[in-house]
Amino acid sequence: MKKFLLLAATLICGTAFAQNMTDDALTASVASVSGDNVTIEVGIDNATLTVRDFQFDLYLSEGVTLKGAKLVKGRMPYDDFAEAFEHGIARSAQGDGAERFVVNNTSGHAITGTSGAVMQILVNAPGGKGTAEFKNIVLSAEDATYFPNKDVVTVNFTETGISSVNTEAQNAAAYDLQGRRVQKAENGVFIINGKKVLK
Repeated sequence: MKKFLLLAATLICGTAFAQNMTDDALTASVASVSGDNVTIEVGIDNATLTVRDFQFDLYLSEGVTLKGAKLVKGRMPYDDFAEAFEHGIARSAQGDGAERFVVNNTSGHAITGTSGAVMQILVNAPGGKGTAEFKNIVLSAEDATYFPNKDVVTVNFTETGISSVNTEAQNAAAYDLQGRRVQKAENGVFIINGKKVLK
């Protein structure tokens, strides 16, 4: 517990910066919409540095409520014998209406792979419509350096399941429909500057 509280304090209050991390490592997209139930998939694109822990504040549009969150197998270290994740999720309500999520690993193991889903957030959205905004994103590297993600990630969802990922970054990053950042957008549908683009 002490280790978790120390990590949370480090993530929230830190000023050290990793040299080689991109400013938009956290991604988010709609995984599914079923009636009022929306599943948002959160990913970490850490091609330049190994990420161990992360946090963000989640802001939901009016009428949208949080149902829960869970880690997903694949990139998150998982003990098959113990049938448990090595990372844990902590949540706390913030004074401005946001819900802060802190995902950390007490055994020091990093998230595996360079891109893809790490967790899912489940929300209830009347009519399957709404917005989820990720702010105050902070990531911690394997060597315990920590750094803010400079982008704000916004996910819009509708009853048809069409989603977009927008950031405040000046560059025109391209993402596939699963919210993974791609080096070159070609042959398919991509999200660029918050708009779906057919290449």
